[in-house]
Amino acid sequence: MDQNEKKKLISAMLLYCLAGDLGTRINYGGILISRVEEYIINEVVLVDPNHSYLVKILTAVDKIVESSLIVKLQNQVSSQDIAEIKKIVVEKTFPIDPSWATEEVLAGITSLGDLGDIRIARSYFYAASDYYPSSALSATAAAESIKNMDRALKKVVDICDHHNLVQFGAGEWRENVIEHKAEVE
Repeated sequence: MDQNEKKKLISAMLLYCLAGDLGTRINYGGILISRVEEYIINEVVLVDPNHSYLVKILTAVDKIVESSLIVKLQNQVSSQDIAEIKKIVVEKTFPIDPSWATEEVLAGITSLGDLGDIRIARSYFYAASDYYPSSALSATAAAESIKNMDRALKKVVDICDHHNLVQFGAGEWRENVIEHKAEVE
């Protein structure tokens, strides 16, 4: 699938998620989040001339997060050991280099921020999925599911807007919502 086809798929899935009911949004939201993440990695990060450095940063951040989670879950490693691990990883991964102040490089670093936002969107999506099974029985669960899914989709919409992945206007989205509601009624 070429870049334009990927954009069309993401755009169509986003439109479907925005216009659909909660069940539709949850069923397709996870796939949409994965497609956007895959697009950013393959079409933005890996094509960046500094991609190996960007991947190194991303890997370092993953290791720090993973180490922190292990400590939180198992309480086997002291916080001082984790602080040392973080210090070593940061020193090896984030050297100070004035050439990294160029506009092109900052665009690459921004894409890493978008990947971070994708992770936040995914965590909101998981929270929405957790509340969804009991949403028919509890108004609180339904509200939590809707709130978390809205937050996830907001992150996805922002990322899609930043990378020009949205190939429909506000009018088209509104028409799709109206058509979808007419079909339901």
